[in-house]
Amino acid sequence: MDQKIDQQESPENRSNFYCEDGTVFIYSKERRLYEPYEKPKEDQDKTSAAEHNKSRNPFVKHWSKGMRFWITTSVSLLGVIVVGIYTFYARRQWCATQQAAIQARRSVNAAIEAMKLDERAWVAVTQIEPVKDCQWRAITFRNSGKSAALSFQVSGAAEPVLKGSRPTKPEQTLPGKGVIAPDSVFSDCIGDKQIDNFDWSNTDLVVHGRISYFDTFGTDHWTTFCYLRSENSGFSPCDFGNDMDKNGVRISE
Repeated sequence: MDQKIDQQESPENRSNFYCEDGTVFIYSKERRLYEPYEKPKEDQDKTSAAEHNKSRNPFVKHWSKGMRFWITTSVSLLGVIVVGIYTFYARRQWCATQQAAIQARRSVNAAIEAMKLDERAWVAVTQIEPVKDCQWRAITFRNSGKSAALSFQVSGAAEPVLKGSRPTKPEQTLPGKGVIAPDSVFSDCIGDKQIDNFDWSNTDLVVHGRISYFDTFGTDHWTTFCYLRSENSGFSPCDFGNDMDKNGVRISE
């Protein structure tokens, strides 16, 4: 046997043999021979743990607890940062989606309003002409829109006005409410039959009034008118009193 053997006394007063490779041979009293000695499992585990701790790098052994703390803290902090970034971009995405929805609704509403504006009724004065018993005060109203003018009603007055002055006579509402179909007209007389009997040298005849109606979308509309007639001339628009709504937006001259 080439290995170097150390001898120690065994509990049986027999020498134990310790080989250089770590093998221990112990004398078996019952069998009367040397056998390889195996430590109990608990002793083996203790020995393995002790050898493991002994073999560990001193730096790692010293800093392991601190490193575990910082690693755990760093991972947790990284998780918080990742959640924060995700929340930030998720919120931005949600806001962008809401803005897109608002813009879509606005586009739809704008399209609806444009359609209503294009399809609505438009009623205005188109002609004032002489008719028997009306004496140049027969007014014609035309619906130039694409839908009917509903609950159509007219109020007006005719009066002599000094040149350069404004009319003051209250407008009277004509009885009844009617319907004017698209591209159709309605005519009526405004004022008294004998109103033309005055001095034309310093006086004009002024006809003024208001038209009110609804379109087929339920929106109310109005048109105001003012026309004057001088001696030996027809009617022409006044410098005031001619307005028309535009779906609730007032258009002034």
